[in-house]
Amino acid sequence: MRRLLRKHGRIFAILIAGVLLYNLIAHEVVQIKVNLGVVEKQRQGGMLDEAFDTRPRLLSLKSAGNTSEIVKEKTYKQFSATKIHDDGVRKVIIVAYYRGGSSLTGGLFNWNKKSMYYFEPLHYLYQSAVLRGLPLNYYNGTQVMAPSRSHELPYVYQILTGLLSCDFNHVDIGSLTGGMGPMSGELIAKIRACQTGHHQDIKYLREVCLKNLREGCLKREIRVVKEIRLPMESTQALLKSFPSLKLIHVLRDSRGLICSQSGSCKMKPDRILQTCARLSLDIKWRQKLQNKFPDRIMMLRYEDLAVNPIPTAKAVYKFLNLTLPLEVGRSLYNATRKGHDQMGMLSIVRPDSIATALKWRRKIPWETLLAVQKYCREPLLSGNYPFYSKEKHLREEKLSKRRDRKVDKKYAV
Repeated sequence: MRRLLRKHGRIFAILIAGVLLYNLIAHEVVQIKVNLGVVEKQRQGGMLDEAFDTRPRLLSLKSAGNTSEIVKEKTYKQFSATKIHDDGVRKVIIVAYYRGGSSLTGGLFNWNKKSMYYFEPLHYLYQSAVLRGLPLNYYNGTQVMAPSRSHELPYVYQILTGLLSCDFNHVDIGSLTGGMGPMSGELIAKIRACQTGHHQDIKYLREVCLKNLREGCLKREIRVVKEIRLPMESTQALLKSFPSLKLIHVLRDSRGLICSQSGSCKMKPDRILQTCARLSLDIKWRQKLQNKFPDRIMMLRYEDLAVNPIPTAKAVYKFLNLTLPLEVGRSLYNATRKGHDQMGMLSIVRPDSIATALKWRRKIPWETLLAVQKYCREPLLSGNYPFYSKEKHLREEKLSKRRDRKVDKKYAV
């Protein structure tokens, strides 16, 4: 009798589990249909731009041991077909990585009074909308549900085209002023102040705050986006849409990058592989795009900016057919050489930028270094970084001597 109860009890438990699973799947299907219905209504009503394409983007890894085998399938609409007016004003996108020297590079333009500078505008999209499901709110009162991780690229394109063209009607409020907005230039600070106390007054936001921002943006001689969440592949459509756009790809020694990202210079092999995979894929796309768009993409090593700040900054501005402004050179000198230190995750002011950029050589465990050299071989070769076969060579090597010790006195104030 007991055996019979046990037998039928197990069957009953399996049936109950099956029913629960069926109900869960049915609920998800209904929810998906509801969401698609909302999107379709918004599209038919003109509330959702036609550029929104919700087809998934796939990422496949053929061989986990070889990051060069990573391929992406293009399953989303080619936005390059979208007609966008390029007013000819210089436009720059800095493609970089977390703890990879992006903020110091961005400072070259944030310190420029003639620059419209955006500090990581995709932060809100990924950290709040995609990750937490918060909606996207626009200045015309429209609210759009958050995209899923595989459907966000149309939003990325719309945000960046809006920022680069000073057309903020299609840029959600969070991407423009929320997230990392406080780290952007003075014009973003002004619109944040303008919005205070008027968040529910759509007419005031559009006719006063947004209008003032657009007028100020159009007066700037260069527009710059610094972003650490933008795949290099996604810039192809932007390069096609904006002939005046140039890219700066900031690389840092992969060993120093991973050491800084982890904080303790210790990172699990799977995380190292993931980081190296993204770097390798971006480098392959950069090389491909450099052939397709010659003279419009620059590879910048963070170590060069840290060791040789003024000459490297001049090279960056020369790439843009501009001259390094005096105030930018002075701010850069103060941030890298004057001996000041403002600690913090987002601070770029250090008493000695050379020591900051290269101190990983003293901290990184030998096992971690070997793993990084294995999986990040392509990024290290691309940046012309040395490989180490013996630990003593790594520890005993002197930090690179600064070559710009005799800085022009006009910057050293």
